[in-house]
Amino acid sequence: MDNACGMTGETSDAPPTARRRTGRWIALAALVLLVLLLAAGSAGVWLLRSERGSQWLLSQVPGLRVEGQQGSPLGERFAARRVHLAWSGGAGSLTLDELSWLGARWAWMPGGGAWAGVRVDALRIARLQLRNAPSADERRVQPRSLRVPVQLAVASVRIERLQVDEQAPVEDLQGSVELGAAQGAEHRLQWQQLRWHQATSRGQARLGADPPFALDLQSQAQAEGE
Repeated sequence: MDNACGMTGETSDAPPTARRRTGRWIALAALVLLVLLLAAGSAGVWLLRSERGSQWLLSQVPGLRVEGQQGSPLGERFAARRVHLAWSGGAGSLTLDELSWLGARWAWMPGGGAWAGVRVDALRIARLQLRNAPSADERRVQPRSLRVPVQLAVASVRIERLQVDEQAPVEDLQGSVELGAAQGAEHRLQWQQLRWHQATSRGQARLGADPPFALDLQSQAQAEGE
């Protein structure tokens, strides 16, 4: 966070390595949500509206494992006890525990920055854990673009615990997220509340989807107990 105590606001340009890691995290999270929410073509949409069909469809995704699924991704309600995605031969993974969302709906978006859009009323995750083995050459893993083919907007997001590798966890994050905003040019996150390093914070972040992946971060933090 920008400050461990006091109430201040600040905009910063993160160094290239930090931008790459932040961009990688957003891209991976977007990948899981998009895989769960969408499939190409009308047949895929039909499958995602059916609980049994979506179970089969998700089981075909390499590296993706969904446990305890209830409901369908494009139904009124979807829940899973655990969602686990592994990539690069096990070098990295993303695990979501007690995942659920309400009111997912999609629409075609001809002429925009994405071919379709998905809106979700509420998304809840008890625990999100990202593990990514460090690369000997950061330039090798830098993406050419963070654009996504589907615009995703979640009106209400709550993550009880978010941990990246061995860093101190973020807890009780509440806010909203939009991937592919501004016709795909940026990704946006707003949080009304989160706890990190014995401080509470609120703020917003915007990450450019194209190089140099500019990060605009504004936050206000206050030490707990003040």
